[in-house]
Amino acid sequence: MQFGYICAINFICYSMEKKILLALILITLLTGLFSHLDKIGLRAEEPRRAIVGIETYVTGNLIVPQIHNETYYNKPPVYNWIIALFYLIFQSFSEWVVRLPGILFFLLTGWTIYKATKNHLGKETALLGSLFYFTSADLLFYGTINAGEIDIFYALIVVLHALAIFRYFHRKAYLAMFLISYLLTFIGVMTKGIPSLAFQAITILAICLYYRKWKLLFSWQHIAGIIMLFTLLGGYFYLYNQQANLEGFLAQQFAESSDKSFNEGSLSSILTSIFDFPYQLLLLVMPWSLLLITFILRKVRKGYSSNKLLVFSALFVLTNIIIYWISPGVRNRYLYMFLPFLAIMAAWIFAKLPSLKKPARLDYYFPVAGLVLSLIAVLIFPFFKNVSQHVDYKWIYTSVFSVVIAFTLFYAIRKPKLAIYLFILALTMGRIWFNLSVLPFLEHRSTAIEYENHVKNMNQITNKQQIFWTGAPLTYEPELKMGGQVLLKEQFDIPPTLPYGIPYYQFKHSGYIMDYDTIIRPNRYYLGPDTMIQHKNIDTLYDFTEKWHNRKLILFKKKG
Repeated sequence: MQFGYICAINFICYSMEKKILLALILITLLTGLFSHLDKIGLRAEEPRRAIVGIETYVTGNLIVPQIHNETYYNKPPVYNWIIALFYLIFQSFSEWVVRLPGILFFLLTGWTIYKATKNHLGKETALLGSLFYFTSADLLFYGTINAGEIDIFYALIVVLHALAIFRYFHRKAYLAMFLISYLLTFIGVMTKGIPSLAFQAITILAICLYYRKWKLLFSWQHIAGIIMLFTLLGGYFYLYNQQANLEGFLAQQFAESSDKSFNEGSLSSILTSIFDFPYQLLLLVMPWSLLLITFILRKVRKGYSSNKLLVFSALFVLTNIIIYWISPGVRNRYLYMFLPFLAIMAAWIFAKLPSLKKPARLDYYFPVAGLVLSLIAVLIFPFFKNVSQHVDYKWIYTSVFSVVIAFTLFYAIRKPKLAIYLFILALTMGRIWFNLSVLPFLEHRSTAIEYENHVKNMNQITNKQQIFWTGAPLTYEPELKMGGQVLLKEQFDIPPTLPYGIPYYQFKHSGYIMDYDTIIRPNRYYLGPDTMIQHKNIDTLYDFTEKWHNRKLILFKKKG
């Protein structure tokens, strides 16, 4: 009786402590994600997404994406609609507005993992799966820093797409499976182009063949889904063709996908990718990839094949990831759609560890070792002077976070059952530390501040009048090759490339889109390459060097 009473008290204490820890994890995660959305200027692909969204918002053209008031062929329009909607809601074009959708979609993906997993693996494992996803290294310390990029949203679409196939296949609701999955395929194609067609084809084929339901591939339900997809795409293409070069758009979509695939890679680059890719993937999912490695042990795999969600997760990852595995130059953000399924598998493995006699207490030593490494990382940070010299209060931050993580480590040693949650808490606190200690260094390295300063200087000269982008157009010839044969080829002119941060900050500070114009007209301000100096009938008003092409640009006006 007394023993049962003690067990009940311990369970209640454990539950209360766990709830407190989860609340702290949520608070620190949200603080880390939302507190520094505008700390640094837009980076990488963010300015491109921002300026295309701005032109969608200003022109109201929801069909044809544009940059410099000219057709932008690289991506379909769905994410532009989302960015434009947030501009409309907040009536602001600041960096935090560009990044806010990505953060919200990141959180929604974690919630989706929990909802999709809890009935198949239990609430505890589902919760760990969500937390593992939130604290995957690349997402926590890169993807959600550059949240204005398209990839977090696209990953969510692919995850919903895959889970719809899983859910309705096992319910034998085949019409719903095909209609919903093809609808999400359409949204994916309208977001990032051709890859969603591959995800749909490979996932449907894999699950039908694995469960020997290959007749579904030829069913009327499948045909209905295909008809719906082509009807929706056909409607969009019809509207697009009314305004712009549809053949050029389609050719560019195929070329974009082909450029990132093995089809365009050399043999040496493909072989290099094959050997480098597993290492790249392990880093992407760190620290939880260390759990996934234990899957090679037979005793860890025991029971895996009896769980439908685990089988589907492995099936989805193994069949769809092959294209990326053999494709040179794949960037980490292209793989974000696989992380939820890897997080689910890692959570299942972790939940299984206490039942294994060997490796001994890995469920305890793994998070404790992670806490030790976290403490070491914070302690040695001030000695990396190239980074830490940009932090004003580095010793204060180091002292505070060292004490907090040391206490967390001590508590984890005292409370082994809570060790994994304490480690996750240290990672979410690590994001706050990253914001305070590393973002100043990234801000210093970013070209965004430099470009924004140049834009401010130009606007001071022009009194915030419109500036036109000019220069010789580029002739672009996208093509689709297969087996060395050209299947589709198109030719069109596009404006000369300009770092996208320049037109973004120009609009932010002046309210004008930087339209492209090849004719130099009186009483207008132009920005162009320094080759324009050869025109003797111009006044050069300002010049600077942009870092993308290491090219000198000049602000000028036609004389007279």
